[in-house]
Amino acid sequence: MNDTKWSELCATMAARNPRPRWTSLSANGHTHGPEREWHHHLRAGGFHDLVHVDILPDTATEREEILAVLRAIHVPGEVRSDRLRVIGLAPPGTPVDWI
Repeated sequence: MNDTKWSELCATMAARNPRPRWTSLSANGHTHGPEREWHHHLRAGGFHDLVHVDILPDTATEREEILAVLRAIHVPGEVRSDRLRVIGLAPPGTPVDWI
């Protein structure tokens, strides 16, 4: 995923009230979160090494609203039972679905 898409995701999630919780995994194995601050901490190291960001909705309604936003933005990811995963980096040759 490129910086423009990451920025769009961050701006959209930061505009929500309440802001959704998220966690992230970087290519070096570093995990961050959960937290609700979408601009400073997610951008701190740049987007270039984000393997994924998991969005953790608090309610079923919030999950459906966020899922609709992710579909509108058209990001690579996975819908899981407890989270919505946005894929930043995938291993070469690994197919990635789009939300």
